[in-house]
Amino acid sequence: MRIYVAMPLWVGEQDDLLQRCLDAWAESEHDVTIEIDANRPCTFYCGDKRVHVYVNLDETYRGFQQTWYHRHRMVERLNRYDLFVYQEGDMLITRENIEAWLEWVEYIPDQWGLRFVRFVRAEDGQRYVDAARPIDPWDVLEHEGRRFMWHDLPFAASYVLTHAQLKRCIEKKAFSLKAKKVLFGSSEDACSEPYIRGFDRVVFPADDIDRFLIEHMSGKYTDIGITLEEFKKHSCVSEL
Repeated sequence: MRIYVAMPLWVGEQDDLLQRCLDAWAESEHDVTIEIDANRPCTFYCGDKRVHVYVNLDETYRGFQQTWYHRHRMVERLNRYDLFVYQEGDMLITRENIEAWLEWVEYIPDQWGLRFVRFVRAEDGQRYVDAARPIDPWDVLEHEGRRFMWHDLPFAASYVLTHAQLKRCIEKKAFSLKAKKVLFGSSEDACSEPYIRGFDRVVFPADDIDRFLIEHMSGKYTDIGITLEEFKKHSCVSEL
């Protein structure tokens, strides 16, 4: 399988975290191409292979604008890759995550997308699902005997799309090539647009949560989420 991965790099903030992301991709058994969008010259390696870095020195090239620059390359290379991944430079997607995603995407209908669940680790080691709150409406859906969880705001600072799914998003005009406000006018919009506008539901398997957890390594937002244990209990008590 050929996989294309795009990542943004903020100025001087994420070098070590982004390298951890690259190290995780180096463990993949697939044919992986990684490209980085940065606003300064930098050098990174994935295993023994140097990663191509697109550099834009414009002072405004950061954050919201920077997170959209990969889009035109994905569109141009639509027929060269089987899987397309976008992840912010502090989001750790592991080999196990990708294998779980490839397994479960076969079980969802075409009109659904498949997402990861972002968590942060507090100083005491406690893990928090930072995009979840007790008051949020999380629904459990069933498809062909399998349970999936769904939320109407699929924040995960990343997206993963098969060739067919990316083509669907392009055709549905859910893959804008220029930065635009989708929800809040933040970098999260670039991650969320394909999910929100391209699919009826964006889900993850309710009974395989652990393999769909991806760590937000910068450790932000522990004050707005709920603990992983609470989140798992929430997914189990919902009735179909």
